[in-house]
Amino acid sequence: DVELYRTAVKRMTELKKANKPFYMQLITASSHHPFKIPKDKQTLKLPANIQGTQLGDYLQAVHYTDYAVGELIKQLKANGLYDSTMIVLYGDHFGLQPKDNPPEDVSKKLGITYHERISRFNIPLIIHVPGQAPKKVIKTVGGQVDIVPTVANLLGISLKQENFTAFGHDLLNTDKNVFGMRYYLPTGSFFNNDIIFVPGKTFEDGTAVSLDTLQPVPDFSAYRADYDYVLKLMGLSDAYVQSLPKR
Repeated sequence: DVELYRTAVKRMTELKKANKPFYMQLITASSHHPFKIPKDKQTLKLPANIQGTQLGDYLQAVHYTDYAVGELIKQLKANGLYDSTMIVLYGDHFGLQPKDNPPEDVSKKLGITYHERISRFNIPLIIHVPGQAPKKVIKTVGGQVDIVPTVANLLGISLKQENFTAFGHDLLNTDKNVFGMRYYLPTGSFFNNDIIFVPGKTFEDGTAVSLDTLQPVPDFSAYRADYDYVLKLMGLSDAYVQSLPKR
């Protein structure tokens, strides 16, 4: 990651000197499975029972990734870019592989309550906006579909005026949010501010777990509207994809 950032900042600096605004997306790999990083980058001291395991490799990789982000910020400041650049940091999917890391094992080794679904989908979204203060923590649940509306708002861009249809919401101006989860969970699964819901064959035979307590929620009937809403959005997404020209 440090080498990726070094190369990227060099290019950013060239664009800045040419007075060209830019958008740059950096896809990092150091904290991606299988979480193997060079020995000289492994600076985190780990208990003996974690060393050499995938959990230990993951912690080492994420520790290095955090360090690399710090180096990126230092480079942006050193090249006069930090105060004129919006930085958006997010994880695109879970880290630890479920089949290799039983929740009870992770919970025991780390001394935390690790839920097999909620904990691994608890992904950070960090946004730095030059000149914005004070720092603020948004606790409203969100997904990747919410990044564009949120960033557009911070940039002063009206998606409506741009005739851009976003499936997500601006997290800075949303008290209640719900978004669907696909690929890793069955169609119709969703997160909202209260629960993660996974359907069975229907809504009624699904299961729900509280995001706060990580305990099952027996009566989730009040969230039927969220389920219907998510299925509608997924249907619209399917229709859009099917309308694209074949390549």
